[in-house]
Amino acid sequence: MGSRGSQGSQGSLPNLENPENLPNPENPENPEDGTDAQFEVLAEVLHASGLDPETVTIVPGNHDGYGSPGAWDRALRGPLRAFWSTCAPGACTVLSEAVIVPLSTMIEGQWITHSRGFVREHDVFSVRRIASDPISRGRAVVVAQHHPPSRHPIFALEWIDGVTNGPAMNDLLRERTRVHVVHGHIHRQTTKRLAGRSHAQVFSTASVRDEFVRGLSLRLYKAEEGTLQELTANVPLLEPLTAGRPARLTLAPAGG
Repeated sequence: MGSRGSQGSQGSLPNLENPENLPNPENPENPEDGTDAQFEVLAEVLHASGLDPETVTIVPGNHDGYGSPGAWDRALRGPLRAFWSTCAPGACTVLSEAVIVPLSTMIEGQWITHSRGFVREHDVFSVRRIASDPISRGRAVVVAQHHPPSRHPIFALEWIDGVTNGPAMNDLLRERTRVHVVHGHIHRQTTKRLAGRSHAQVFSTASVRDEFVRGLSLRLYKAEEGTLQELTANVPLLEPLTAGRPARLTLAPAGG
């Protein structure tokens, strides 16, 4: 059983199939437009799941910034306060083989016709500092953020759906092989390996809404020797929501 903590506090991991199997912490478009009432519903769902809040990392996306200013912060201090230690700005969850760092790319107050994100310089500095800290020695540093760490593939859409300063995080990935980014936003599952690297460093997940017809694809990762090794598990969307007890998943190496 591995150990985990937030900013140095220690506890125990939940008994997953393997204590270092890390579910993708980024689940895009939970609330629709970031209103206080929607965050309350999200809190009810999370609490009803039975998950230990200290094992859950939540990050805001563009939808969470469409409501009134400060809604995400109010949610973390209100209905989602049980998740404060793993999700608040500056939080850091330490596992035996990984360090999870939540990063907000949300832009508050932008028009609902826009879905831009923003990678802030102080967040990049913080991730670099953690990657250099002894706490991350031998561990994979996993940055959980909503938007991808790169420019929009269609230049004309960069100012509507792009990521300001996204390349700064991409540069950090090239600088530090143990840093990884797990993100959503693009609504499809991708795995990216930077040039010259033997392992992937950027992973995205499809949205629950888009996966409804095909069956939910749950991405999990095993942290080992400073890298993430992807595992896959495909389960029907309704199974984990309606089961009277936690569903037991059969895991297999990606591509197997």
